Amino acid sequence: MAEDILSRWDNFTETAKLNSSLLNERLVIGATFGACTSFLPKLLTHYSEKYPLVELEITESHPSEIEERLLSGAWDVGLIGAPEEMSFKNLVAEKFLTCKIMACVGGKSPLAYKESLSMEEISKQSIISTSERMKEELQAYGTSREIFHSKHSEVSKRVISEGLGIGFYLDISLKNDPYVMTGHIVPIPLQVEHPVDFYWLHAKKKQSLACEAFIKELNVLIPQFMRMNA
Repeated sequence: MAEDILSRWDNFTETAKLNSSLLNERLVIGATFGACTSFLPKLLTHYSEKYPLVELEITESHPSEIEERLLSGAWDVGLIGAPEEMSFKNLVAEKFLTCKIMACVGGKSPLAYKESLSMEEISKQSIISTSERMKEELQAYGTSREIFHSKHSEVSKRVISEGLGIGFYLDISLKNDPYVMTGHIVPIPLQVEHPVDFYWLHAKKKQSLACEAFIKELNVLIPQFMRMNA
């Protein structure tokens, strides 16, 4: 009986902490480029406002490293965008959003008036800061030339807006983008859609309260992300 009472009390106190701005832990997040340039900033803003004492560390990385770091315990939670259905045998994972890749050209580019672009057309252009996945896709149509590469999305967009080449971004990240809204960048659908599925994932061991709170906040915001992507 006493053990039952203590167990209930522990559950109560953990729940109280999870809903409290007094939660004071460290949370290490690994995220792919697509997550970092789309919904993650909004998610981090909401999370930080609700849990201001949680120390956040965010690293942009590729799926294989994120999975490796989660399994080793170095990172707490991952956000991965993948081009196909993935199975994470040793991790807890859930798909929560699907987006599409868009080709982005400068507003004065001759391509800006096209309704869609084929990979063959794109392969003949200079490429700006593309992913390894898109490089592999383009190789089937010849050797594309990546003239500029930067992990800083805003720098790459500036280069694209100057008409120096084509870049690729997720549709969700372009909805309220100032370059797009002012016409300096024009997003164009690909003739063959390239969907990207997003997953949140973490190790199967018991998670910290900060990690639980992060997943909870993500799930609360998913309807907003889906409306952004509609």
